[in-house]
Amino acid sequence: MSSINETKQNTAEVEAVTRAKMAEKNDADVKQGSSAKKFLMAILIIAIVVALALLVINAIIDSYANAFAEVDIDNAQATVEKLTDMSTQDAYMALVANGGFAEKTYLEALKNHAYASENIIAKETVFTFALFGINQDGNASTIIVASLNKETRQISYVTLNSTTLVYIPSADVVACLSDAYLWGGAPLLARTIQSNYGVSVDSYIKVDYTAISDVINALGGVTIGNEVVTGDNVVNYIKDSGKSDAIKDVTKATVDTLFSKGIGGIFSVLNAAKDSKGLEASIARDDFGTLAQLAFGAATSVSNTAYVGGNDCKYPVPAYSNCDYAAERATMVDTLFGANK
Repeated sequence: MSSINETKQNTAEVEAVTRAKMAEKNDADVKQGSSAKKFLMAILIIAIVVALALLVINAIIDSYANAFAEVDIDNAQATVEKLTDMSTQDAYMALVANGGFAEKTYLEALKNHAYASENIIAKETVFTFALFGINQDGNASTIIVASLNKETRQISYVTLNSTTLVYIPSADVVACLSDAYLWGGAPLLARTIQSNYGVSVDSYIKVDYTAISDVINALGGVTIGNEVVTGDNVVNYIKDSGKSDAIKDVTKATVDTLFSKGIGGIFSVLNAAKDSKGLEASIARDDFGTLAQLAFGAATSVSNTAYVGGNDCKYPVPAYSNCDYAAERATMVDTLFGANK
């Protein structure tokens, strides 16, 4: 009898242990299922947030792309029949008077120097753009070509002498670099830079002098010396400074501030350009997308700067034969794309 009772007791204990283990397993399954549901819910929420973010980014990109139609820089044409000033003829006369090249020879020399489209340097990892500042005379007095390295996030830029003598494509003349703007606006000026210096210009931003206040306000003001100048008081600053080159100080401070702010600065100016008649831009939609992606990463920084267009290359240039255009181009390429390009 005792043996039977012990057997029953053992059986009951085994059943109790089994039920406990089954209960533990059920609890574990419930917890695992709950964890899996939470994980899937988290993934779903993240996917929704990413999708919404992409929609917002695409909407922003579309708004910029629609505001700034891409211009075909490679095929920009002259839009007037002759230069509005006599710089070309004056340059020819100065050269002839000083024993320089004959008119046809001079034109052919710079024309032959111009780079064909297949020889223009571009780099997949580098986005290039030009910045043109238009003065009160309606001409380009500030000409800058900048590059943004998509991998290193560094900005480099070259300031060009606006009076450098160059060959202007489609117009088929030799004139000051800035005259290309008079002939065909910002597109032809960008094309002229490409042809004479052999570097790609993907996009451009043109700032008329009437819009400088909009740019400065978009950048949050600029510092000149120890004084902070805003877009609202920049005109008074220029008048009150008593300096003949005050506008140059303002331009330099504006450019320095723009590039120091990197991609954020570029977007600030583009945002102002959408509502300002004095600002014009041409940027491809894909490039807007690239800028938008880079804007969410680490800060950009200014890497290299340079100046091209020395006295030997300036109008009227009696010493044109001393102008080393190959060296000018090398400086452009090294600064914008790196010495190894």
